[in-house]
Amino acid sequence: MRADLKLFVVFSVLACVGVLSGCGPWQSSVETAASGPPGPPANLNGDWLISGSLPSLPSTAQQNGVVNFAATLSVSNSQVTGAGSFSYPCGGLVAAFGFAISGVVDSSGTFTAEVASPSLQQDGVSLTFSGTVPSQDGGVWSGTYTYVNPGCPRTLSGSFTSTPLGTLTGTYTGSTSLSPGYGSGTPVSITLQLTQGGNVTLPGGASGYSADTLSGTIAVTGSTCFHSGTIASSNRYQYAVSGNYVDLPFTMDDGSLFDLTGTFTDIAANTISISSGAVSSGACASNRTGTLTLQR
Repeated sequence: MRADLKLFVVFSVLACVGVLSGCGPWQSSVETAASGPPGPPANLNGDWLISGSLPSLPSTAQQNGVVNFAATLSVSNSQVTGAGSFSYPCGGLVAAFGFAISGVVDSSGTFTAEVASPSLQQDGVSLTFSGTVPSQDGGVWSGTYTYVNPGCPRTLSGSFTSTPLGTLTGTYTGSTSLSPGYGSGTPVSITLQLTQGGNVTLPGGASGYSADTLSGTIAVTGSTCFHSGTIASSNRYQYAVSGNYVDLPFTMDDGSLFDLTGTFTDIAANTISISSGAVSSGACASNRTGTLTLQR
């Protein structure tokens, strides 16, 4: 069941949501230039922990009366785009990732946001929040939120002061194994060189800044199938970074696709926990990674 997310920053959210199970990247809708007078400076650019703890994959949502919500936001002129991830308490472990954000910051810098019926396949679930754009780049901003889930049932509300998260720019290394199934296999070492954000060509043909994209390379030592690769160019039209959720599809030197997905687990984004790593096509097709932690 698809759920439409509407976010007003005035954020209006593009329809496109993915559930935790079986999730991959999500297709971005056409982005158009905002009209009207210029908005405030683009101080929302980047990754933000808005409420609670960093969402995790798989979810370990705490039953502590707090919604865990993170978002990656970009501003070009007064247009806002981006993606987010969040987890919320409902009978234990429930999470949703990958909703698209689009809207306009008004000249006063204040906004109200609503996430309606996220991908729980439940009607009536909503998350609303409001706040003010930070006065300086990377500065914190405060606001309030209300979470309603009639299926639990419960209503949560509170205040937040958002925290800027680190960007995924730098060198990450780790060791794991590759095998046709989960478990022991061929030991490999992995090195990623990543750069988050930059000017891109938007689907509508315009040029603008995007914080939710990644460029970079991978080096793999120990594999007999491939040794290096680059992030697939098609990833621009998906969400490489959604809050603290990360999707890394690499086109490898043997023509295969090596897709790593997971979350960064600390505020500075120094550690990436890969929950899924799989190879498509090529001599190592269907191979999967074991436990993989990448550190900067």
